[in-house]
Formats: sequence, structure tokens, C-alpha cells
Amino acid sequence: MLLSAIRSARLFCVLAIAAAIHGDAKSPAGQAADLPRERIVYSTRRPANWQLYLFEAGSLPKQITYDPALSYDATFSPDGRWVVFCSERSGNPHLYAIDLIHPGPPKQLTRGQFMDGAPAFTPDGKSLLFVSDRDGNADIFAMPFRTDDHRSGKEARNLTHNPHGDFRPAISPDGKTIAFSSDRDNWPADWIARPGVYDCGPSKSTYCAEIYVMDLNGSSPRRLTRLQAMSGSPAWSRDGRTLYFCSDRDGGSFRVWAMDSDGTQQRPLTPKDISAFSPAVMLNGRIAFAVKKPESFQIMSVAADGSVLRLETGTQDCRGPAFDYHNGRMVCIGEAPASRGPSFLAPGAHNEIRLPDRTLEVQGVYSQFCSTSLDGRKIVTAQWSAGESGPTRLVVSDLDGSNAREIFRSPKNATVWAMSWAHRTDLIAFTVGPQFAPDDAVVDIWTVRSDGLNPTNLTQGKFRNNAFPDLTVDGKEIVFRSTRDGSKQIYLMNSDGTNVRPITAGPAKPVNTMPAISPKGDMIAFSSNYQIYLQLLNDGKPDGGPRLFQKYSPSMHSRFSPDGRWIVFASRRGWLNDEAPLSNGNDQPYGEIFVQPVDGSSEPIRLTDNKWEDSVPCWGVMPQP
Repeated sequence: MLLSAIRSARLFCVLAIAAAIHGDAKSPAGQAADLPRERIVYSTRRPANWQLYLFEAGSLPKQITYDPALSYDATFSPDGRWVVFCSERSGNPHLYAIDLIHPGPPKQLTRGQFMDGAPAFTPDGKSLLFVSDRDGNADIFAMPFRTDDHRSGKEARNLTHNPHGDFRPAISPDGKTIAFSSDRDNWPADWIARPGVYDCGPSKSTYCAEIYVMDLNGSSPRRLTRLQAMSGSPAWSRDGRTLYFCSDRDGGSFRVWAMDSDGTQQRPLTPKDISAFSPAVMLNGRIAFAVKKPESFQIMSVAADGSVLRLETGTQDCRGPAFDYHNGRMVCIGEAPASRGPSFLAPGAHNEIRLPDRTLEVQGVYSQFCSTSLDGRKIVTAQWSAGESGPTRLVVSDLDGSNAREIFRSPKNATVWAMSWAHRTDLIAFTVGPQFAPDDAVVDIWTVRSDGLNPTNLTQGKFRNNAFPDLTVDGKEIVFRSTRDGSKQIYLMNSDGTNVRPITAGPAKPVNTMPAISPKGDMIAFSSNYQIYLQLLNDGKPDGGPRLFQKYSPSMHSRFSPDGRWIVFASRRGWLNDEAPLSNGNDQPYGEIFVQPVDGSSEPIRLTDNKWEDSVPCWGVMPQP
């Protein structure tokens, strides 16, 4: 019942977004020109720039995608003509096709406010299987493969209809059976109330999945592994008798394993001393896989019996291999050399969402925390200095990261984070000290003007761990989290550090943190044990008890809209869109950005759909022309 309710709620969100975007001219959504425009900026941990590279015998690797947004999850059509892949160039991950015979711009196959990825062809080349969250969470879909019809993506059929995550489909050579990974049997009964993540078994995996098979129409799902580990990325042998997959079932590194197609005779193929991912079968029957190196990936292979380990690529960064069975060509993901290291704006992390009463421009940035200025033209972030392990400088810049100027450098190279820019006066509050620190660590709250003048330590190391300040719009008061009374609680004080008074109180548990104050100063949102609560204020004091606003755990980093009617937050309520190890090593590969009316009149609406960790949003106005 609970999981069905969650799925229905997520489906409502998708439909709400679709209705807003495709509303007719008489609807509020259809009158987009009349709606106020605002901007939500959030932090993303997606990689900087993955592109696709084609490897052919006797030739150097050839880059075949060039858009700054990410490209990944490539596969060849059975006739070798097409490479279908996932790209984020439209603002959401969607499927595209490259014609290798008649070169030209990639053809977009799917569209919409959702994620599509991990494509796989049926042996006849007429259909594609892929993963999409269009129905609420990651399910496996099938659609016709027609590059000359942009409407074919609308014919996609959901094959799994499961409230948990289904990933990485692979079709048997006879076209009758789909292998895939899923976490459907790995969720604890009380998962919704669990803070963070869970330990799913002897492998000590943070996230678990198993290998399943089902008929081509999605019927008769059968579980093949029962490992209580992260097992995924299945690939069929060319005769259909063997399935290869990667797993951390032994603990530690991932290895490539093989099993008979009925799940029996499970055996390892790769040694324990290398980290092996994404198995793929080569033209000659060898098993290729990606090997994690300190700064990149390489492709290696083994014979079908696990013997004769060899390197298939040189220094070229390469992961996610796929092969053309006509001539042995390989396509893989690599980082474009000219773009190593993230810029400020994350390419492909820009979108536009229409709510009933406003239009949101949504933009991801490569920064841990941020806040925007009153006029929406500037952004304040924490940035690294050369040779330092964490952000130590407070920097104000244009919204694209240009014209950056340092306004504060922390003493003793302490970390700078969690900033708030008052929206009606020139004052910025921020945190200085270690993140994720113990309760008795010295973590202070500072303020400074945007020109760098008057930097002031408000807590001066005297009141233990103080963090997550949020200024009222007039800059006169700050809500923040502190351990000064023995546990993490929410406090309100004047912006000069005086008149500190508690908003929440209690024992060490629950942990209350990450507060935000409404524009009118009459309400505080905060996270308590990874759920979000709302506390009404009357003359700066609690008015009654807190109200549960968002029960899905973890949900955190809330911020109010400029008019106080909506709240934006980061949450795991969308769960995973891919196998966790393939999400760039994110701590929270389930993190996405949602908005919801403060009064709870509708379900949350999801703003980001991808497999990366997105978090710590800030909400501001759009700059006027």
C-alpha cells in the first residue's frame, strides 16, 4: 500500500508538470507570458563533460559527440549503422541517434520532463528498450526505433510497472528474454522512515540490486541472484547461454561475474585487485569491462572462462563500452580533453518549468552552496583556492561565473559554506568551519557585505557548532542551527549576533538542522531526522508545534520562494534512476530537486530528473531587462 501510494504521488508530479508545460491557451500554464519568472539555482555533482568516442581497428579514437552537455549510455544498432545514446543537451536526459553511414547532427528520439537512458536494441533493430522515470520512478520501457519520426518516443510502453528501481536492460540474442537489474526486493519494510541510506547485506553495499529476467513483453519476472549486494549491468553471451554482470558480493571492489542464463553456476571472471564495471561482449566473444583508475577508466577484457586478462585501450579515458558485432568497433564514454574540470555552470543542467502561478528557470552549478542577490544578477558561492582541499573563499560573480571577485577568505584556511544573501539589503551570512563536524567542533557564523566590507564573526568560537544561516529579507535576523545547548536545534538571532532565542528544543534526538525563514519572517522550515517540518512564528517566537511538511527521508536543504508560497528542497523521493555505482561516485545518487506549495495543496513537483546528486537549491528572482 505504501509503495503504491508513493508511485501514485510521483505520477501525479509528472502529470502536473506535463499539464503545466502543455496547457492550452486558456489555462494558467498556457499564459506563460503573463506569469512571473523566477530562478532556482542548485548544486550538482554530475561530471564535467562526457563525450562518446568510436574505436575502430587501425585508427585513433574518434570523438563523435560534441555538445558540452553530457553524452553516455551508447549502444550500436544490430546493423552497425546507428549509435543510440543518452544526452542531457535538452535539459533532461533523453535518447539520441547518430548515423555512422550518413553523418549529421544526432536525431532526438525522446522528449519530455523526465529522464530516458540505458538504451538497448532488440535483435531485429526495430525496437529499443530503455530506462525512464516518466511514470514516477525508474522503469524499463520499449519503443519503436524510428529516426524519421520524432513522435515514436510517445509510443513507449512500460514493461515493469514496479514502484522500485529497474535498470540496465539487455535483450537475449533470440529476442525473447530481457535481463535487467533491480532493487525491488532489497528495500527494508520501513525504508520511508530510514534516514539516509541502508546497509543491505554482507557485502556492506550502501545500495543493493539483483539480476532478474523477464519475457520480452515484461511478463514473468524471475530473480536470478540472491546476493544481498550491488549486482548489475547484465550482458548476454552471443549464444544466449551465459549472463555476465558486475557485483561487489565479495565486499570491496566490483568484479565481473558469469552465470548460466537460469542463474546457476555463478563464478567470478576478474580478479579482486581491480575494480571492474559495465561488462560487454566483444565480437570475438571476450568479455570487455571498464576498470577504475585513480583519475580515469580504461577498458580491459578477459576470455569467457576468465583467463588471459588484457588491456584494450591505452591512456584514453574510456568507460561504458559497447560493441558493433559486424566489424568489432567499440564506442565508449570519455572525458573531452579540452574540458577537464568543471566550469561554473553545468552544461545540460538548465531547464524551464511552469508552475500554476509562475515560470521557473532551473540551473545547476558546480558549487556546494549558493545564494543570489536581490536583483537576481549576482550569485555568491564558496570556491577553492589552488592547492586547497576545500572551499575557503567567498566569491561574488555574475550568474555564469564571470566577473568573479573574492569578498572573504577564511582564517586558517577553514571551509566556507552554507551562505544566504538577504534580498532587501546588502548582507551575506555564511558558515566557516568543517562540514559534518562533531557537535563540539568550532563552527562559526559570519556576515559580510557584498563588497567585502565589515566581515564579522557572530559566534566567535564560543557556542560550539553553528551553521546553516538564513537571513530574513531585510537582513535584520538570522535563523541558524547550533549545538550550544547540547544537541542540534534551531535558533533565531539578530544579524549582529545578539538576542539569540531557541525555536526548537529537545533531547539529542531528533536532530534539527538546515533551517530557512520565510520572506515575512512568520515561518521556519527545517529538517528533523531528514524530514522537513514547518514552524509558525508569532513575533519571532514559536506559535504552536512544528507541522510535518515532507515525510520522505532524506529531504533537506529547504528554501522559500520570494513570495513565501512555495518551498524548494532536495529529496530522495524519486529514488535511483540508475545503478548507484554508475552515478559518478555520488554519495546521494538519488538526490533531486522538488518544489511544493507551503500549504500542502498539491504533491511535490520534481524539477530535476537525472542520475546525479542534485542538492542545496536557492530561489531568487529573474533579473529585469
